[in-house]
Amino acid sequence: MIKYGYHMREGVLRMEARDIVRKSLQFVEENLEMHLSAGDIAQKMGYSEYYFSRNFKKEMHISVMAYVKKRRLIRASDEILEGCRIIDVALKFGYESHSGFTKAFKNEFGFSPSLLRAVTMGIDCIGGNSMQHVFLERTEPHASKDQLFAVLKNRLSEDKRVWNLGEPERIYQYACHIYRGSKRYSQDEYITHPLNVAILLAQMGAEIHIILGVLLCHA
Repeated sequence: MIKYGYHMREGVLRMEARDIVRKSLQFVEENLEMHLSAGDIAQKMGYSEYYFSRNFKKEMHISVMAYVKKRRLIRASDEILEGCRIIDVALKFGYESHSGFTKAFKNEFGFSPSLLRAVTMGIDCIGGNSMQHVFLERTEPHASKDQLFAVLKNRLSEDKRVWNLGEPERIYQYACHIYRGSKRYSQDEYITHPLNVAILLAQMGAEIHIILGVLLCHA
């Protein structure tokens, strides 16, 4: 009888723990943009931080703050896909800098957030007139390399992280030399492809070395 009573109590406690975790998951999901700590969440659930954290990890097999971090990064990736700037998304979900967010994102997913939208949209399929449907701000179909570079340089001039516009100019001239004579199926100069990709990444707020690196990625 005693043993039966013990198992009954254990069952009740387990159901209680699951209910706590379920409610906490909903609370976290509704407050991902707010400052959250394990203590804050435990208090909201009406339990001590130790009791809540222990039960959360037992049920979810992950610590509560590791779960919060994972959910924030997943939500952040959704917003990047919707066209939001990376720095805006980073600040929204509690990161103090672009680099800090990028590091956390890479650790979680294995690739840079600046490449997320580009990879998802199929950069390798960009070409011809369909290009105008891809970019956050449209570029003219069959624009010349100099016209596209002017767009890129103007975008970079608006980025406070870019202080030396001589470097983009130098890499652009080098890329022109490398791709000289190469054409796309549309008969546009081949360099217009990496230039359009660079513009896309600049619009998404990618790091400058990634933007400039893409100019040479097919060399």
